[in-house]
Amino acid sequence: MLELRNITPDEFERWMSTESRAHGNRLNHDPEHLRPRFDLGRSIAVFEDGQIVGGCHSHLLEMSIPCGASAVVIPTGSRAPAGLTDTLGALLFETRRATRNSNV
Repeated sequence: MLELRNITPDEFERWMSTESRAHGNRLNHDPEHLRPRFDLGRSIAVFEDGQIVGGCHSHLLEMSIPCGASAVVIPTGSRAPAGLTDTLGALLFETRRATRNSNV
C-alpha cells in the first residue's frame, strides 16, 4: 500500500537522497545545507513499506513558472513510475492552485 504525505524533519535526508537518486544524481554533499531553503510543507513523499520511493515538491517563487516544481518516482519492476508521477503532478497542481492567493 502506498502512503502519500508531507515529509517530517527527521525524513529530510532520506527525502533528499531519494530525490537525488530518482533524478540520476549522486548526493555528494551534506544535504543539511539545503534544509534552510527547503519548505517541508511544500513537499509530499510517497512511502512504500516505510521506504520513500518518490514524491514532489514546489518552490516558493515570486513569479509562477511551469518548471518551479518537480515530481519524481524511483522505478521498479512492480511499480510504473508514469502513473504515480502523473498523480503526484496533478496533486501538486491542485494544491498550488488552491493556495495561489496565499503566500504559502
